[in-house]
This record gives sequence, structure tokens and C-alpha cells, in this order.
Amino acid sequence: MININKKIEKYKIQKMLEKDYSDGNWESMIDKVAELMVESYSEGYSIAPSRSLRKNLMYEVDMFSTRFIMMKKIFDDRELIETLNIIKKDTDNLTDVMLAEYGPTYRTNYHIANVHAAIFTPLLEKINKNLNKHSLRFDLSIYDSPWYSEYGEYDQHSPHIHDQKQVDLMRVEDAYKYSGIINLSNFGSVDFINPNPSSFFEKQVTVNSEYGTVLLFPSNVWHYVRPHGLRNKTRATFSFNGLLRGLDKHANINNM
Repeated sequence: MININKKIEKYKIQKMLEKDYSDGNWESMIDKVAELMVESYSEGYSIAPSRSLRKNLMYEVDMFSTRFIMMKKIFDDRELIETLNIIKKDTDNLTDVMLAEYGPTYRTNYHIANVHAAIFTPLLEKINKNLNKHSLRFDLSIYDSPWYSEYGEYDQHSPHIHDQKQVDLMRVEDAYKYSGIINLSNFGSVDFINPNPSSFFEKQVTVNSEYGTVLLFPSNVWHYVRPHGLRNKTRATFSFNGLLRGLDKHANINNM
């Protein structure tokens, strides 16, 4: 006969929850609590009465997150320098961008990026070589080519997104609009704004530039660049848009 007078203490349940959710796996917490109750009764226990449990049944749980992918040390210096030098030979064609009074201020080859499109192929192959290990693939956008940007001491780029409006995701299977940055400097940064203003997480995240690092992020995430403030220094990046495929097949990505 089951003895329902035995009680499982509240702190024991809390310990069990901490163990299960300490790694950030907060899916279905309420279901987990219900499961613990069923298990306690099946073993002859009942949940100990608690005024706090009876009066406060509200839980705050972040149910969604935003996935970024970072890759380090996948290029050798020669590859990046050669690509950069080819573009820098056309320095006269770099445009000083100033779209509005408080708009972007930096230099870029975006308006002629298609001229240099082919030289990015080896870099993309390296990126996909690493992504393929995790059943992922990045397809460059057919609507714009990778481009180069450089930021001087006071240059900045106001909040923006890479919307890729030409792409209708309803007609693309297993693909998500993503953008990428290849850092060519060890200073400066880019700030990403949390797309969920009600989230418990930070309202924005700053990613510092590290030479050779690749950062892939959802194209609809707002981001901006602040002046790095270093005299006679130029922060440089390659940027690109496209489709990231395979995320649905691989939920966890580590050691890229």
C-alpha cells in the first residue's frame, strides 16, 4: 500500500530543478514539475504543503534564444592578406559613406563588390568546410556580393539590419537568412541588439574584433558599429549575406 504521508521537501525539488536546468535547458519547466509530482506519488510521497507554492504559481522562463556561430583560426594569414590587398589596389574606388546626418560614416567597396566577388570563393570554401562537419552549409546571396569596409578613428555605422528582402523564405526549404563578418583587425567591435526586448538576457551584446574570426548571425538582428577611437588605426572587415542551411537538423553546435 502506498504511504502518501511521506513528504518530499520543497528544497529537494529545487535541487532537482537546479540540476536539470543548470546548463540553460529551460524547456518545459512546468511539465518537469508535474513529472516530479507524479513520481513522488508513485514512490509513496506527496508534495509538502507550502504557502509560497500555494500563493505564487508564476514562473519566468526565457523560451527563445538567438543563434550566432563563431569560427576561429580557419584561415591562414596569407589568404586574408592576399584578398585584402587585391581590394586595396582599388582604393580609389572605395566610397566614403555618409547617408545622413547621423548615418554611416566609413569606407566601403559595396557599390562595386561584384568586381571582387570571385576572390571570396576560397574563403567561403573554408567556412563551409567547418560548417559541413555539423551538417550545415552557407550559400552566398545571389543578390549581393561580399564587400569590404574600413573604419577610421571616428567612423561609425548606425543600427541596421541586412534584411535580404529579395529572399522569400516561404519558398526555401530548411534555410535561414544569415549574414557574416570576417574580422581583419584586433580592435574595434560590433554591437548586436537583443531582438526580444522582454528577455532576461542583456539588451545588447558587444563582440570584439579578433583577426581572422568569422561571425555568422541572423540577418534580421539589428547591429551597429561605434568609433574605435584609435588614432591612425583602421578597423577592416569583410561582410556577406546568404542562406544558412541545416540548422533544423543540428540543434547543438560546439567547437567550431
